[in-house]
Amino acid sequence: MNDVSARYNKPVVVAETAYPFTLSWEDEEGNVCCNKNMLLAGYAATPTGQAANLRDVLAAVRAVPNGRGLGVFYWEPTWTAVDGNGWSPDDASSGNSWET
Repeated sequence: MNDVSARYNKPVVVAETAYPFTLSWEDEEGNVCCNKNMLLAGYAATPTGQAANLRDVLAAVRAVPNGRGLGVFYWEPTWTAVDGNGWSPDDASSGNSWET
């Protein structure tokens, strides 16, 4: 981010980030993530690890020189695998591949 901002003299935004809070599958949908090999060192697949990862991403954006770190967009936190909360608003049993 620092390099891109300096090279192009532009602000930067992290357009999408996510990190798992579990390695469990809670429905029949295949998950986008995860197995232990996909985890980042220092961030467990727990609510605490997920929160730490997001805090560190936010801090990295905040640290871009000259105030050019504009912000972060992250996956909506309430999209979890519970009955009636799938990807399709027309099908409550549709599942969720981003439940982690």
